[in-house]
Amino acid sequence: MNCLHCWRPIDENAKFCTACGKPVSNPPESEPFVEPTDRNTSVAYFEKAKNLFSKFAPYFDEIINCTIQKDQIVRSGKHHPDRGFWIAGIIGIISSFVALAVHTDDPNRGEMLACYFGVSIALLITAIIMKTVVATKMDQKSEATVEQATNELNTRIDAAYDQIQHLYEQNDFLLHHYPQQYFSEQAISACLNYLYAGRADNRKEALNLYEQELHQIRLEEAQQNALTVQQSILDTALRTEAEARATKKAAVATAVMTGLQFRETRRISKRL
Repeated sequence: MNCLHCWRPIDENAKFCTACGKPVSNPPESEPFVEPTDRNTSVAYFEKAKNLFSKFAPYFDEIINCTIQKDQIVRSGKHHPDRGFWIAGIIGIISSFVALAVHTDDPNRGEMLACYFGVSIALLITAIIMKTVVATKMDQKSEATVEQATNELNTRIDAAYDQIQHLYEQNDFLLHHYPQQYFSEQAISACLNYLYAGRADNRKEALNLYEQELHQIRLEEAQQNALTVQQSILDTALRTEAEARATKKAAVATAVMTGLQFRETRRISKRL
C-alpha cells in the first residue's frame, strides 16, 4: 500500500504516512465519480489512466534503478588487497614441504628449502601489513565512497518521490476516481485488452477479470511450488532407497565372501 499524497510505501493499517505525515484517508472529493457503464466510456477511462501513468513512469523507473544501484554499491563496496599475499604465502609453504619430500637426495636441499620458506614468510608478512595498514585505509576510503554514492542515490529517489507527489496531488482523477492498486502498466494494459477484445463491457467487468486472472496466476504458482516440493521429497526418498539397497548389497556381498573364506579355511585345515 502506498500513501495517496507522496506515494511512498506505508503499512496497511497506518492512519498517517510516516514520510509526509499526511492522513492516509482520501481527501474530500471535488467531483462525484460517475461509473463508466459501457465499453466506450470504460476505454476512455483506462486510456486516461494510461496517459497519466506515462507521466509517472520515468519517476518510478528512477526509483527502481537507484534502489538497484544502491544494492550493487553496498555489495561491492569493500576490497581485500591482502588476500593474494595470504594465498601466495600458504602456497609457498606447501611448495617447501613438497620440495623437501621430492628432492631427498639433493645436496642443496637445505638452501632451496630456506629460500622457499623465506619467500613464504615474506609474503605472509606483506599480507599482515596489507591487512593492518593498507586494507584498513582502503576500506575507510571505500566506506566513504559508498556513503557518498548512497547519499546521492537517496537524493535522486527523494526527488523522484517529490515529483510523483506533485503530479498525484494535482490530479483529481487519481486522487478520487482510479483505484490505487491498479495504477500499473500491466493492470491498465490488461483492462484495455479485455475491453478491446470484447471480454469485458465496462470498467467493473475489466477490473474483475483482471483480478480473476491474477488469482489464477497465484493458484498456478502455488501449485507449481507444491509440485516442486513433492518432487524434491520424492527424489530424496528414491535416493535414500537406492543408498539403502547399495548398503544392503554390500553387506550381503561381505557376508558371502566371509562365509567362503571361512569354508576355504576349514577345508585347508582338514587337509592338514
